[in-house]
Amino acid sequence: MPTNPLLPNPASMNKTVNLDHLKLLHHFQVSTQQTLLLAPDVWSHALQLCFQFDFLMNAILCIAARHLAVLRPQDSTYSTAATSHLCRALSRFRSAVAKDLTSTHVDAFIATSLLLQYELWTNADITAPTEDDTGEVPFTQRPKDHLFTFCSSLKRVFLKGISANSGQPSVFLPRLRQNPKDALVRAAQISCDTIDECHKFFAWNRPISLDLLEISFPYKRSLDSAISTVWQSHSPRLSEDTNNPVEDGYVPVITQLCLILSFLPEARPPELVNRDSNLFPELSRFILSFPIICHGPYISMVQEGDPHALLLLYHFYRAVRILMPLEKCWWAYKRAVAFEKALKEWLIKDSAKRVTSQNKENKTIPPWVSLMSGATAGAVEATITYPFEFAKTRAQLRSQQGAMAMPKNPLTLICQVAKLEGPAALYTGCSTLVVGTAAKAGVRFLSFDSIKNLLSDEDGSLSTSRGILAGMCAGATESVLAVTPTERIKTALIDDAKSPNKRFRSSLHATRTLIQENGLADIYKGGVSTTMKQMATSAVRMGSYNFLKETAKKYDMPKTATTTFAMGALAGTITVYATQPFDVIKTRSQSVQGASLAEAVGGIFQDYGVKGFWKGSTMRLGRLILSGGIVFSVYEQVAAALMGK
Repeated sequence: MPTNPLLPNPASMNKTVNLDHLKLLHHFQVSTQQTLLLAPDVWSHALQLCFQFDFLMNAILCIAARHLAVLRPQDSTYSTAATSHLCRALSRFRSAVAKDLTSTHVDAFIATSLLLQYELWTNADITAPTEDDTGEVPFTQRPKDHLFTFCSSLKRVFLKGISANSGQPSVFLPRLRQNPKDALVRAAQISCDTIDECHKFFAWNRPISLDLLEISFPYKRSLDSAISTVWQSHSPRLSEDTNNPVEDGYVPVITQLCLILSFLPEARPPELVNRDSNLFPELSRFILSFPIICHGPYISMVQEGDPHALLLLYHFYRAVRILMPLEKCWWAYKRAVAFEKALKEWLIKDSAKRVTSQNKENKTIPPWVSLMSGATAGAVEATITYPFEFAKTRAQLRSQQGAMAMPKNPLTLICQVAKLEGPAALYTGCSTLVVGTAAKAGVRFLSFDSIKNLLSDEDGSLSTSRGILAGMCAGATESVLAVTPTERIKTALIDDAKSPNKRFRSSLHATRTLIQENGLADIYKGGVSTTMKQMATSAVRMGSYNFLKETAKKYDMPKTATTTFAMGALAGTITVYATQPFDVIKTRSQSVQGASLAEAVGGIFQDYGVKGFWKGSTMRLGRLILSGGIVFSVYEQVAAALMGK
């Protein structure tokens, strides 16, 4: 029975129709179309069209053969026939779409698309690795769902074509415009609070855990008139353009899924939906259209294996398996069972992998690793950033009578000193600072990690308040053991360098001279202000870095050298403006002339006013931005290397 399609296609001519084709057509007419969604008269219209469009004919024969393959699984000829007709339908449908089928005959496009969608639903094959030595299939690779990708592509083609000629007559379009969601929303009576709880439960920033495999929030029912507005505001947009894939793609899918989950028996819906329920066709249509209404960014997240997107997919297929029985929805049940199992296996393994990785990150750092890593990081950081420290200290010291005013820009001061005193002058006192910084960084990280281990939770996490407390204790320890003596010598050297009659030849000579003149207590001059400054600095610096680190872990941000440097630099910036008064007082107390805490505070206020307590903050900022980034990056890298991570 050769036919003449409205769209000329040489490949469709000279077709042979045999008894098997007639048998499949008969089965579709008397049986299969009764199991498909939309009214039988719509599919009767499709049967008439199939004699004009051979791709539609092959799609109908494919679905009829697939239906028989499900009814008679022992007979493999039906699945073979379904695959054969599917190949022909796809090839010829692709050619017709290329010739702008949607604007020529929209019903042929819709009917074929729906039948191909049914065919994809019946496909329960899952992309996964081969069996391992135990004979089990290890779903270490994410299952790939091509149904959502196919539906997304069809949606784009349909919207592009239908907009060009939306006025053509159609039997399918009026039925498709009847949105099943309206009836489902009225029947579900979901409260606004429940929708909010659903969004919190599936929030993208919530870490994946096994608890998310079971719905734990209660479904509350309400007749609140505002519910319709809520559903409208959470409806997916048809446009693929988006700047926020989570808000524009992921979040709307949560709302659609919330509606489906509300009909599960465990959610205690007002009306149980079974195969004989009046709501069953509406729910089935909504489930069938779910891959189509999902916004483009969500499809991309599924393709890329985003765990949160796959979690939504798992709950979707679980609901399909429960709500759509095999005898009523033969095309959906097998796929739902297979994908629910595959996604659950993958999510369990992925969750275990994340826990293992987190435990490895939270592994207690041995004291010697903290000491060595901190000392190395301190030495590297001090060497690189010393010119900024020099400029900051020079700016804070009171200028001699008649000396030029100190520039505010640290780079200007650095260039000025290098020009007038030579580049080597920028490293005056550097050796003392490098040794001292290595010592104090080693002590700081050793004490911080030790105290953190005592204060941290069982999972290794540390709250912000306890992080600040650990930082304060670490600051006090490093001040007494390392910072106060080295800062006193460094400050005395820099202060002496601007004097015409220099007293000190080196760090060692300065140390010996100060002890000989004033005793051992002299190198601890300014100890109170230094300890206050170190406690404040370490509390803010270590506390803010620990907070940023925990936040990054919470949002699954990759732990790279770049992110570590950025977090360290941000922690350094916060530290400068929060602790600068302590640093200014410490510097005044440790100058060559020396000053008590009260004298230093009074002198600064008298000379510069309140702003004087933030004098040199720009100079210090230049160093601590680099310092924070460098010291934490080097520390993390060295610690990881020493621990064999």
